[in-house]
Amino acid sequence: MPDTRLLNIPYIDKAIHFALFTVFGALLVWGFARQHQRKQALTRHIVTGLFTGIAYGALTEYLQHCCFENRSGNMADFAANGFGTVFGVYFMVMFLKRTGSDTLNKK
Repeated sequence: MPDTRLLNIPYIDKAIHFALFTVFGALLVWGFARQHQRKQALTRHIVTGLFTGIAYGALTEYLQHCCFENRSGNMADFAANGFGTVFGVYFMVMFLKRTGSDTLNKK
């Protein structure tokens, strides 16, 4: 990547990890919820979204640590991935409940 002043902001890489996994977590729940369209399945969608996002974040950091040269995985990135996933899942659940989405109103 080119060296820019934006990348010199402290912890910007953690903020980017958090933002990307926030979107990922939100889209996971939205996709799972739209697929089944049953309010009773929302808890299952939340758990599946959380597990998938956190597992994917852990896997990417592990692979960077052990399998790629010039890359390094670390626990801080994994934490940013995990917190981003949790925030994205929470945001999407609140969004679906607040908007009274058809996804949650079908039985």
